[in-house]
This record gives sequence, C-alpha cells and structure tokens, in this order.
Amino acid sequence: MPAVLTATLDVSALNRRTREFIARFPGVMSRAMATSAQSILVPEIMRHIRANRSVFLGRLIANIRVTSIAGPNPTIEVGSVGVPYAANVELGTGPRPIDAAEFARLVDYARIKNGVPFPYNYNVAAAIANYIETLGNDEHPFIIPAWTLVRNAWIRDVLARVRAAMP
Repeated sequence: MPAVLTATLDVSALNRRTREFIARFPGVMSRAMATSAQSILVPEIMRHIRANRSVFLGRLIANIRVTSIAGPNPTIEVGSVGVPYAANVELGTGPRPIDAAEFARLVDYARIKNGVPFPYNYNVAAAIANYIETLGNDEHPFIIPAWTLVRNAWIRDVLARVRAAMP
C-alpha cells in the first residue's frame, strides 16, 4: 500500500477572472500544481524521511512521485509510489509475523546499516523481528508533517504560477 497524499484546490474560492482562465485552460492549473509540488513539497518529504531515519535502501526517497489527476477540481497525488512498506513507515503497524524473506532483509539491515559483523547481525535481526512480532512498527510519518509545513507556501506558489500564465 503506497503512502500517498491527495491534494485538491477548490477553484470556486478564487476570483472570477482566475476561475474563468482555469476553466478555459485546465491544464495550466494541473501543471502549476504538479510543478509546485515537485519544487516545494517533494524536498520537504525527503527531508522528513531523512530526519526520521527511515532511509535504508533509499526506495522511499527514490519513489516520491507527483501525479496529476483530471477532474472538475485540479488534483495531484504526492507520495512514495511502488514501495510496499511506505504506508507502514508513515502510519506504523500493529504486531505482525516476520517471514523468512523479511528476516533475511533484517539480517542485511543489521550488517549494512548498523555495521554489525557476522554472526551478531543474526542476533540483532532476531531482536528486531521479535520487537515487530510483539509490538509492531512505530510510525515515522514523512508525508503528513511535510504537507503541514508547506501547505500554505504550496498554495501561494500554485496561484502565483497560474497568475503568471494568465494574459
């Protein structure tokens, strides 16, 4: 399950001239939203991933995507797409079983990320697996805090880009 934020701007709250321009050229608003998200929101999400120490293989950061969605109100989706554990990092999990493949990843994690030599990396991996199986994963949100911090700047930037495109 990807961790994705869906952002929509209600164009009915804009002035008449801007609404008419957006209705006539809907692609301008979508492009402005996506471009602004790429330049303002994505770097903040990446900063939160690093600050939470949620980076191991770099897949959360490498798969941050901005997607425009067509509709009556311009909408974008921003998040870690194609990373099956992204929602688990963002929201945390309850206790769950660890299979052999995941245990092997934990062994590699202990060895590579923490520098634990063989055979102690198996002990560290077993401790991590035991923690997950009994208590679950703690949440390490990276999209929601980033959105909270930059939402107003993003809206101002989108509107500035739309107004710059207006004749």
